Amino acid sequence: VHQMFFSRDNIADSMRGGVARLGGTLELLCLDIDGNDSVVLGQILTVTKPRALVVEYNGKFPPPLKLSVAYDPVHGWVGDDYYGSSLQVFVDQLQGQYRLVACGLSGANAYFVRSDLADAFVEYETTKLYMPARHHLIHRRGGALPSLKHLRNVLAG
Repeated sequence: VHQMFFSRDNIADSMRGGVARLGGTLELLCLDIDGNDSVVLGQILTVTKPRALVVEYNGKFPPPLKLSVAYDPVHGWVGDDYYGSSLQVFVDQLQGQYRLVACGLSGANAYFVRSDLADAFVEYETTKLYMPARHHLIHRRGGALPSLKHLRNVLAG
């Protein structure tokens, strides 16, 4: 067990060491850090190419919306809807490397298989696999509180 606060600047070295301790390969990577997920994932994929990925996405924003939190190395989730990235961000980021094969019913997790291993899975449009946020299924009372932080980023961008 290794505890640390991950950022885009430290994740690659940490993953390099962890993958080496596991014998040099990684079968499954689960990523749920409530903020900088897509940026950190990009850095992880420079070090290792797991066979499968499970990533938390922000189910409030259906495809084709592309929204992510602005990168902040000390971001912490405060219980509102300003967390992570929309599903479309991950699909676009992983295009050509991984195939989206499913989303969890709660609208929190997306499942990807590395493209060279994905022939057994039917390829569907992202909109067919997307599941909206159903916070009541994961015992999150009232869901994530609404905020205007994503709108602020779009307008500032």
